[in-house]
Amino acid sequence: MKKIIILLLIAPILAAAIFLWQRYSSNVVSVAPYPYVFQNDSYKDIEPEAPILIIGDRLGHRFGSFAQIMAKKVSTNLTKPIKIQSIAEKGEGLHRTLQKVKSLKRLPLIMIYLGSSEESYESRFHTQDIPTIKKNLAIYNDDRTKTLLMIYPELSRFLYFPVNYKKLPEIPKLDEQDYSPIVIQKRNEITFKLFEQEIDELMSYAKDRNSYFIALSTPLNLDAKPRSSCPGSFDPQLKPKLDQVIELVKKKDFKQAYSISRELSLLAQSNARILFIHGKVAKALGKFKEAQKHLELAAAFDCSNWRGSPVYNSILKASAQRHDAAYFDFNEMLKRHWSDNIVFLDDIYPQNLYMEKTANAIADRIKKLLKL
Repeated sequence: MKKIIILLLIAPILAAAIFLWQRYSSNVVSVAPYPYVFQNDSYKDIEPEAPILIIGDRLGHRFGSFAQIMAKKVSTNLTKPIKIQSIAEKGEGLHRTLQKVKSLKRLPLIMIYLGSSEESYESRFHTQDIPTIKKNLAIYNDDRTKTLLMIYPELSRFLYFPVNYKKLPEIPKLDEQDYSPIVIQKRNEITFKLFEQEIDELMSYAKDRNSYFIALSTPLNLDAKPRSSCPGSFDPQLKPKLDQVIELVKKKDFKQAYSISRELSLLAQSNARILFIHGKVAKALGKFKEAQKHLELAAAFDCSNWRGSPVYNSILKASAQRHDAAYFDFNEMLKRHWSDNIVFLDDIYPQNLYMEKTANAIADRIKKLLKL
């Protein structure tokens, strides 16, 4: 009888111990519940010497080619010119930018971030883990949990539900998985949430180490067609009207097309193709504010992840406000010139003229910051 009582007392303790051990051994130490891990020596050889650093993806890499223009303007009247260097790379999502910055032995005086156009270039989580990732993010977003994990990061091994961590290679690998549109929508939701955590951590990390952070919004080519509309965003009964608008646009009869395309945009408010068509019709009639609104919505509802999104820009701006970081609205500057000039070289990259204008504007801001 005593053995049974002892067994009944020990069993719950043993079960709890096994549960905690499984949690501990299945998880990695991470304040935020990122569902991916890097190799221990990732980016260990990066040792920039410049006090001003450009970080980001293909857009940051492109912006890096204007570093000399910025450096020359910042260094006016200085006996020793200030260096500006870029470590931005093509295919580099924010998760890699964050890891790269955290691998630096010493942060630069100023960091300039231009990216968020390749956040889905590589897969950073497994689709089957989406429900678990959501639960972990909900745990993390409790302010009490955040505070506790900042003091005792090891507790993350016990607090978070285990996921099948995505092991990321040293060089980004293009995600060639053919996801269904529904899965893309689900993955986008998680990617946006992860981006929000990553940009918050990056800005906080910079601020804590006295590195001044300048965030640039992602330039979006409003004239670039969305590549896919999300499922369920279009009622097949609207197809005759859509066909009618398309025919009127082909004939350049934009006045007659406008009333129909506007009605369609109200009936299918999340269909990227319809929003884009109405935006182009409105632009042809000189209704530029209305055109921009609908073309931006078309980019936001594009169900194909091949460029940046207004959603990332919104997250970036909000994070900059929370962390008192500088925010330069590159995309807004391009929108101001959109109606009277060709502002993009192609679907992704702005014209050199506007890259240079932005470089000069950032240089002016740096000069004021450094009181030069």
